[in-house]
This record gives sequence, C-alpha cells and structure tokens, in this order.
Amino acid sequence: MASIAETRSFFKTFILADISLSRAEEAIALLDDRSKFVAEQIDARDRTAISALIHKVKADVVVNACDPRMNEAIFGAAYDSHCNYIDMAMNLSAPHPTNPYEEVGEPLGKSQLDDDAKWRERNILALVGMGVEPGLSDVFARYAADNLFDTIDEIGVRAHPPDNKFAAAIANRDAFFGPCLPTAKHEPNVHQSGTCGDGKGYG
Repeated sequence: MASIAETRSFFKTFILADISLSRAEEAIALLDDRSKFVAEQIDARDRTAISALIHKVKADVVVNACDPRMNEAIFGAAYDSHCNYIDMAMNLSAPHPTNPYEEVGEPLGKSQLDDDAKWRERNILALVGMGVEPGLSDVFARYAADNLFDTIDEIGVRAHPPDNKFAAAIANRDAFFGPCLPTAKHEPNVHQSGTCGDGKGYG
C-alpha cells in the first residue's frame, strides 16, 4: 500500500501502523520518497489504542488492510473518532446459533452494513469490502461506465457462481473456506436502488 501511496499527491501525511514498529519502519525504508510517511506501533485488536492514534495524528481516513478478524476494533475505533474508514474485506460471517448446517447465521459484513444509519448521523463514510471482490470490480465497472461505453443498462457482479464449486478469496482461511461450507450463504448479495438483498448467480 505504501509503495502505491508514495506516487499519489492527494494526502499530506501517511501513517503506516503495525503491531511491529520495525516492520512498519522497514516498509517505509524501501520507498524512494519517505517524506510523507510515519511509522507507528499499534495493536489492531485494541479499539481504544486505535482511537487514540487516530486523534494523535488527526487522521482523515483509516484504511484497514488487516485480516478481517481485526475489523470490529478498527471499524469501531474509526466510528468512535468520527473518522472515515475503508477496509478490504468485510466482517466475517457467523454460523446459525441453533441450525448451522441448514440455515445461514449472520451473513458476511452484516454488522457493518447495519451501522449505516449511525455513520450517516455522524456524517462520516465507511467503504467496506473494497478488496478485489466486489470493491475493485466496482471500480473497474465505474471506469468502464465513464470511459468505455456510451450507455450501460446493467452491470452485475457476483462473488460466487451458481454451483458454488469455486470461490475466489485470498484474505484468510475463514474467507477462503467459508463459501464452501454447508453454512455458507450461496446466493450473492445484490445492491440495487439503494437496498441490499439476495440475488441469483449466473448460470
């Protein structure tokens, strides 16, 4: 992330935080232009410490590039601090408490999406799940709409094919195997006209 940010001019300071201060410093040392970068030590599980760092550096946005198991603390700290937020993988799903092999429990990212009204009340923005799917594919779709086509009737992005034999995910073990388990929510989430609900896969 730092190597890409190095070439961008839209920020004044970039704080690279890691549980290991030396790893953050090593990443910065590899850059050609290190003038805008500062290393900080932080435990991504500590919501209070993250909030304190946000206030200390007067952050405008928190970019969470951690394993999604860390999302809750980082997402919560950004909210506590009235700070905008981006992550690359939404909160993990949870099994159904009493019937995990036949019913879906909490779908991927539900707790974050449920907080939409709270974030709007504070006039702060949270962009969740901005990794490869659907985040990057959404960026590609917008680029295509703006630059490659005169008109577009519909763009459909589906994370899982209808037979669910393949699910591409690289975030972590849970994200990779989750869609393949009996507890998985096989229908893709579809956002349309301001609402998010179950859709149908291609087939």
